[in-house]
Amino acid sequence: MRRSECGRVRSTMILNGYTVLSLFFCGLRFLLSLMVVGVAFSSWRLACRMPSQDQKEQVENRSYLLFLAATVLIAINIVSWPSMYSLLQSYVQEWPSIMCIYGVTKIGAGTLGVSRFLPTLLVGLQWTKP
Repeated sequence: MRRSECGRVRSTMILNGYTVLSLFFCGLRFLLSLMVVGVAFSSWRLACRMPSQDQKEQVENRSYLLFLAATVLIAINIVSWPSMYSLLQSYVQEWPSIMCIYGVTKIGAGTLGVSRFLPTLLVGLQWTKP
């Protein structure tokens, strides 16, 4: 948060290479997750009907695709986890009173505005990232 000339607090997004990398990973994970859910749902719907031999092969082929896509999704989640901490480390230079990543995780604690939710949100992200 930074103060503008008229005294109001304005929110600024820090855009650096780590932010772009993190946004790329989030977008990639989101699109791949949609694909996994879509393929799983269509395979399930096809398998619930009385499938013919040709449809059984389609279900089997989709299961291979589903397994591969889910494995890639897990790999991207694992690779993107350290990039989140690199992003937090890159924010240390932006605030003069912060000396480590722990300080970044406490930004907004004790405030009355919307930023009071930031520490809780960040703890949730740390637990759900893997």
